[in-house]
Amino acid sequence: MMPSLIKAFLSSLLLLAAMTPLHVAAILGPYTSGPKKGSMMPLPRFFPRQGSASVPIAAAGADEQAGFVCEHAFWGGKCTILSYNFGSGECAQLDGKASAAGPDAGFICTFFKNALCSDVDGKSSITLTHPGSPNLLDTEKGDFNDALLSYQCFKQG
Repeated sequence: MMPSLIKAFLSSLLLLAAMTPLHVAAILGPYTSGPKKGSMMPLPRFFPRQGSASVPIAAAGADEQAGFVCEHAFWGGKCTILSYNFGSGECAQLDGKASAAGPDAGFICTFFKNALCSDVDGKSSITLTHPGSPNLLDTEKGDFNDALLSYQCFKQG
């Protein structure tokens, strides 16, 4: 009776080991950069701008600097690079679908839950520095996930 119990345990262990790579890949899904030749498994994305932005970073000119937003937390899904004309004081609009956001190094951006770049209650804006927030659902000021409708950016210092 004992050998059959050991055999069943080993069979279950072998089956689990065979399924693990598929299960892990399914969990990591949109957060992976894809398999590379010679690697056993793709690495998860934890940092911004790893190939999913729709515009290259070089698009920002001398008087503007790029910020970025991604539709999924931890810089996943479709990411968009935002160009902002510094010194203009403009209130730039967003679509309210961001789950991760941040400015480039050397800049500070305030993101708002309204389209007017105003925060009358002290709870409807969040100010971020590089690299930003990879998870807007859980910030020091609460939940900003899928709520950002405008932003303003300034040079730090």
